[in-house]
Amino acid sequence: MTQARLPDLDLSTFSEKQAEVYKTIENGPRGRVAGPLRIWMRNPELAEHAQALGQYARFDSCLPPRLSELAILVTARYWSAQFEWVHHVPSARKAEIADDIINAISYAKGHILVTLLCRLFLTTVPNYIEINLFQTIIMKCNFMPWNRRCY
Repeated sequence: MTQARLPDLDLSTFSEKQAEVYKTIENGPRGRVAGPLRIWMRNPELAEHAQALGQYARFDSCLPPRLSELAILVTARYWSAQFEWVHHVPSARKAEIADDIINAISYAKGHILVTLLCRLFLTTVPNYIEINLFQTIIMKCNFMPWNRRCY
């Protein structure tokens, strides 16, 4: 027996709060309500806060679009998040991430992915201070399964 998927959103049945959050997302940098946001719209407070966090992380943080999309692709690949991958590859290309880098991320697995991330980051971020900060974060979080530099 298969379970039915959630029915699509019916904008005509939205509460005032749902309609407000929907319009905020639609008029924001995303331009549409898609993916998990469509599910979260069933709880407008959750949708409002989740989209605000996502908007900050993707559009409003100090990361330039190239690094933001690179981080999203690596994370999507690491977790095998197909929705994120499919929806962010075009954004990564728009942010001038080369197809060979995108392909390398798509085929990387496990510790190879971590090594690839380190190398991509180190070649993408020219600022020595930012590189040292990145290495410190990696080491302190015990993100790498070995105790040596990324490059």
